[in-house]
Amino acid sequence: MSDLTVGAPPPMILPPVDIEWVWFCHSLNPVRYRQYCESRFSKLIGKPAIFYEENEEYALMRCREIWEHKYPSEPFENEVDSDSENPICVTNEDILDEVKRQRFLYLKFSEPYMCELVYLIAARQRYKGFLYILQKFSDGCSLFVPASDIQLMWLTHLWRRRQRAGEDCVDQDAVH
Repeated sequence: MSDLTVGAPPPMILPPVDIEWVWFCHSLNPVRYRQYCESRFSKLIGKPAIFYEENEEYALMRCREIWEHKYPSEPFENEVDSDSENPICVTNEDILDEVKRQRFLYLKFSEPYMCELVYLIAARQRYKGFLYILQKFSDGCSLFVPASDIQLMWLTHLWRRRQRAGEDCVDQDAVH
Protein backbone atom coordinates (compact mmCIF):
# COMPACT_ATOMS: atom_id res chain seq x y z
CA MET A 1 0.00 0.00 0.00
CA SER A 2 2.80 2.41 0.84
CA ASP A 3 4.30 2.29 -2.64
CA LEU A 4 0.86 2.83 -4.20
CA THR A 5 0.39 6.17 -2.44
CA VAL A 6 3.51 7.95 -3.70
CA GLY A 7 2.42 11.50 -4.56
CA ALA A 8 -1.24 10.55 -4.90
CA PRO A 9 -4.30 9.85 -2.81
CA PRO A 10 -4.72 6.23 -1.73
CA PRO A 11 -5.96 4.02 -4.58
CA MET A 12 -9.42 2.49 -4.36
CA ILE A 13 -8.49 -0.90 -2.96
CA LEU A 14 -10.13 -2.93 -0.24
CA PRO A 15 -8.07 -5.54 1.61
CA PRO A 16 -9.54 -8.82 2.88
CA VAL A 17 -11.65 -8.53 6.00
CA ASP A 18 -8.90 -9.78 8.35
CA ILE A 19 -6.45 -7.14 7.15
CA GLU A 20 -9.18 -4.48 7.14
CA TRP A 21 -9.95 -5.33 10.79
CA VAL A 22 -6.30 -5.13 11.87
CA TRP A 23 -5.93 -1.82 10.03
CA PHE A 24 -9.08 -0.48 11.68
CA CYS A 25 -7.95 -1.54 15.17
CA HIS A 26 -4.46 -0.14 14.60
CA SER A 27 -5.81 3.19 13.39
CA LEU A 28 -8.03 3.62 16.48
CA ASN A 29 -4.86 4.76 18.22
CA PRO A 30 -3.96 7.62 15.85
CA VAL A 31 -0.73 8.65 17.56
CA ARG A 32 0.74 5.14 17.48
CA TYR A 33 -0.58 4.59 13.98
CA ARG A 34 1.18 7.73 12.73
CA GLN A 35 4.42 6.78 14.53
CA TYR A 36 4.32 3.27 13.06
CA CYS A 37 3.67 4.50 9.51
CA GLU A 38 6.39 7.14 9.69
CA SER A 39 8.95 4.73 11.14
CA ARG A 40 8.08 1.91 8.71
CA PHE A 41 7.18 3.80 5.51
CA SER A 42 8.42 7.38 6.17
CA LYS A 43 4.88 8.66 5.63
CA LEU A 44 1.34 8.26 6.85
CA ILE A 45 -0.65 5.63 4.96
CA GLY A 46 -4.16 6.84 4.30
CA LYS A 47 -7.19 4.71 3.62
CA PRO A 48 -9.21 5.28 0.48
CA ALA A 49 -12.79 6.35 0.93
CA ILE A 50 -15.22 3.95 -0.70
CA PHE A 51 -18.57 5.71 -0.62
CA TYR A 52 -20.71 3.41 -2.73
CA GLU A 53 -21.33 -0.27 -2.11
CA GLU A 54 -20.98 -1.09 -5.80
CA ASN A 55 -17.36 0.17 -5.66
CA GLU A 56 -16.47 -2.34 -2.93
CA GLU A 57 -16.39 -5.30 -5.31
CA TYR A 58 -14.11 -3.43 -7.72
CA ALA A 59 -11.84 -2.28 -4.87
CA LEU A 60 -11.56 -5.83 -3.48
CA MET A 61 -10.82 -7.24 -6.95
CA ARG A 62 -8.17 -4.55 -7.57
CA CYS A 63 -6.54 -5.28 -4.21
CA ARG A 64 -6.52 -9.01 -5.00
CA GLU A 65 -4.75 -8.32 -8.33
CA ILE A 66 -2.09 -6.17 -6.64
CA TRP A 67 -1.63 -8.74 -3.84
CA GLU A 68 -1.26 -11.69 -6.22
CA HIS A 69 1.28 -9.77 -8.28
CA LYS A 70 3.32 -8.68 -5.26
CA TYR A 71 2.94 -11.84 -3.12
CA PRO A 72 2.32 -14.76 -5.50
CA SER A 73 3.03 -17.42 -2.88
CA GLU A 74 0.77 -15.88 -0.19
CA PRO A 75 -3.02 -16.41 -0.30
CA PHE A 76 -5.12 -13.24 -0.48
CA GLU A 77 -7.74 -14.52 1.95
CA ASN A 78 -6.82 -15.71 5.44
CA GLU A 79 -6.53 -19.48 5.28
CA VAL A 80 -5.16 -20.07 8.76
CA ASP A 81 -6.98 -22.76 10.70
CA SER A 82 -7.64 -21.70 14.28
CA ASP A 83 -6.74 -25.24 15.41
CA SER A 84 -3.46 -25.14 13.52
CA GLU A 85 -0.34 -26.21 15.35
CA ASN A 86 1.88 -23.86 13.34
CA PRO A 87 2.66 -20.73 15.33
CA ILE A 88 1.95 -17.38 13.69
CA CYS A 89 4.86 -14.97 13.61
CA VAL A 90 3.99 -11.59 15.10
CA THR A 91 6.31 -8.82 13.97
CA ASN A 92 4.71 -5.93 15.87
CA GLU A 93 3.43 -6.44 19.40
CA ASP A 94 1.78 -2.97 19.48
CA ILE A 95 -0.48 -3.88 16.58
CA LEU A 96 -1.32 -7.23 18.17
CA ASP A 97 -2.16 -5.43 21.44
CA GLU A 98 -4.51 -3.04 19.60
CA VAL A 99 -6.32 -5.95 17.96
CA LYS A 100 -6.59 -7.83 21.27
CA ARG A 101 -7.95 -4.72 22.95
CA GLN A 102 -10.74 -4.44 20.37
CA ARG A 103 -11.59 -8.15 20.08
CA PHE A 104 -15.17 -7.71 21.37
CA LEU A 105 -15.89 -4.54 19.43
CA TYR A 106 -17.63 -6.20 16.49
CA LEU A 107 -20.03 -8.09 18.74
CA LYS A 108 -20.81 -4.91 20.63
CA PHE A 109 -21.78 -2.95 17.52
CA SER A 110 -23.17 -5.64 15.18
CA GLU A 111 -26.86 -5.32 16.04
CA PRO A 112 -28.87 -4.68 12.84
CA TYR A 113 -30.54 -1.52 14.17
CA MET A 114 -27.11 0.11 14.63
CA CYS A 115 -26.82 0.51 10.84
CA GLU A 116 -30.12 2.36 10.50
CA LEU A 117 -29.84 6.02 9.59
CA VAL A 118 -32.26 7.17 12.31
CA TYR A 119 -30.14 5.44 14.97
CA LEU A 120 -26.91 6.91 13.62
CA ILE A 121 -28.33 10.47 13.47
CA ALA A 122 -29.56 10.23 17.07
CA ALA A 123 -26.23 8.72 18.16
CA ARG A 124 -24.36 11.57 16.51
CA GLN A 125 -26.45 14.14 18.40
CA ARG A 126 -25.91 12.32 21.70
CA TYR A 127 -22.18 12.13 20.93
CA LYS A 128 -22.02 15.91 20.45
CA GLY A 129 -23.76 16.32 23.79
CA PHE A 130 -21.32 13.93 25.42
CA LEU A 131 -18.35 15.93 24.08
CA TYR A 132 -19.95 19.09 25.48
CA ILE A 133 -20.33 17.44 28.89
CA LEU A 134 -16.71 16.27 28.81
CA GLN A 135 -15.53 19.76 27.96
CA LYS A 136 -17.81 21.63 30.36
CA PHE A 137 -17.84 19.42 33.43
CA SER A 138 -14.67 17.35 33.32
CA ASP A 139 -12.47 18.16 36.29
CA GLY A 140 -9.67 15.81 35.30
CA CYS A 141 -10.62 13.36 38.04
CA SER A 142 -14.03 12.24 36.85
CA LEU A 143 -14.41 9.28 34.57
CA PHE A 144 -17.32 9.48 32.15
CA VAL A 145 -18.41 6.20 30.58
CA PRO A 146 -20.26 6.65 27.30
CA ALA A 147 -23.31 4.63 26.32
CA SER A 148 -22.79 2.24 23.40
CA ASP A 149 -24.25 4.60 20.77
CA ILE A 150 -21.92 7.37 21.93
CA GLN A 151 -18.97 5.00 22.00
CA LEU A 152 -19.76 3.95 18.41
CA MET A 153 -19.63 7.61 17.34
CA TRP A 154 -16.47 8.19 19.39
CA LEU A 155 -14.68 5.28 17.70
CA THR A 156 -15.89 6.43 14.29
CA HIS A 157 -14.62 9.93 15.06
CA LEU A 158 -11.22 8.58 16.08
CA TRP A 159 -10.99 6.36 13.04
CA ARG A 160 -11.96 9.12 10.59
CA ARG A 161 -9.54 11.60 12.20
CA ARG A 162 -6.52 9.32 12.43
CA GLN A 163 -4.68 11.21 9.72
CA ARG A 164 -4.57 14.24 11.98
CA ALA A 165 -3.05 12.45 14.95
CA GLY A 166 -2.48 14.73 17.88
CA GLU A 167 -4.66 17.52 16.44
CA ASP A 168 -8.06 16.18 17.37
CA CYS A 169 -10.27 17.28 20.24
CA VAL A 170 -10.69 13.73 21.56
CA ASP A 171 -8.18 12.07 23.88
CA GLN A 172 -7.72 8.70 22.16
CA ASP A 173 -6.41 7.04 25.33
CA ALA A 174 -9.74 7.64 27.05
CA VAL A 175 -11.44 5.11 24.76
CA HIS A 176 -9.27 2.25 25.97
